[in-house]
Amino acid sequence: MKKYSALIVEDEPKQRKVLEVKLEKFCPEIIVKDIAESLAEAKTKINNINPNIIFLDISLPDGTAFDLLEHIENPNFEIIFVTGFGDYAYDAIQKNPVGFIKKPLRTEHLLKAVSKAITKLEQRQKLEDYENLIQQQQNHNQQQRLEIPGLNEKKFIQINQIIRCEGWQRYTKIYLENQEELISSYNIGVFEELLNPFLFYKTHKSHLINTSNILRKEI
Repeated sequence: MKKYSALIVEDEPKQRKVLEVKLEKFCPEIIVKDIAESLAEAKTKINNINPNIIFLDISLPDGTAFDLLEHIENPNFEIIFVTGFGDYAYDAIQKNPVGFIKKPLRTEHLLKAVSKAITKLEQRQKLEDYENLIQQQQNHNQQQRLEIPGLNEKKFIQINQIIRCEGWQRYTKIYLENQEELISSYNIGVFEELLNPFLFYKTHKSHLINTSNILRKEI
């Protein structure tokens, strides 16, 4: 199970404890890295731990959550507002959060918000991985190493070690010269685009072969 780091920004000890307990019990994929009780403390800790998700109270001793967010350019985390003030709902929505949870905290609302946050984080990571793979196309040398995202980890494989790729459901099986088989989270269409410049040929809608391994072709 992939883990996601979290920062809780909440000035009320009781509310912090409730959130921590629920996350530990119902959201084992969320690891609370730290807690902040003010905007100033939150800003420092965001920079220090670079969390994936921030559970953010709106009203804090030294201002509101919106004051904090105004000073963060291009945030790379997901926001879940946790507040007792429904009046802030409109302003909160403008910050594009994945969740707006009113106190007292209900478990079903927390689970829904966390699920949405993880989905967005996964989508962002896939986009970044895909962009990195596209950049690797610039050098069409089969000695080049290709970053292949698997189901639970990434591997770096030299392109000339790939014999063929096979579409399998929404994934791709990759067969290597050393007889190892990998399963990538990308579909066969992504690998067709990535490997076409390296003399890979699509023999079937779900099969892609490395033509440098072809010794003879029947005409």
